[in-house]
Amino acid sequence: MVVLIGKSGVGKDFVLDILKRDYGFTPIVSYTTRPMRDNEIDGINYHFVNQKKFQQLASLGFFAEKIQNYGCENWYGVAKEDCLNNSIVIVEKEGLKQLKTIDQLEITSICLYNSPIVRGFRMLKRGDSLSSVLERLYKDKNKFKNVENDSIIKFKVRNGNDTALAISETMKNRELIKSVLKTLKINSEGSLYE
Repeated sequence: MVVLIGKSGVGKDFVLDILKRDYGFTPIVSYTTRPMRDNEIDGINYHFVNQKKFQQLASLGFFAEKIQNYGCENWYGVAKEDCLNNSIVIVEKEGLKQLKTIDQLEITSICLYNSPIVRGFRMLKRGDSLSSVLERLYKDKNKFKNVENDSIIKFKVRNGNDTALAISETMKNRELIKSVLKTLKINSEGSLYE
């Protein structure tokens, strides 16, 4: 299972799409209690549920990880049944810690990073308001303090202007390839592990 983490505007969704398209990972659709945005589709972007349903699922042990995001009332969670070794998901640092407690999962964690200026520009370019960008940059500064140096992160990738190149170069790293192949249970000749 590949787990991506990183600050707002670092390009997590774009990297997820590359790893899905070029390496065959299956993205996990997380659950959330936040309201659906105009351009989102239930079951595609998120599984949208109300607070009561989310808490009911949580009490049944349905989630492998769950977190309340940005100090608001909205919850996000990943279903245990979706956590397969060929899956890819974007979570917060705390979510990664929760996923790492699942013994049967082989997790390859990748932290994407870049400067606040680049991330802020990306958020503005995608249509976020200036106040929202400034708020996210400020919150991320504290929320992700020293995350790039945390031992739970296996790989750190500076996600610059050419994201595809950054991922391609990272995937060329023999240790990462071995980890990803092990996650997919495929040996270097392309056969499934017994």
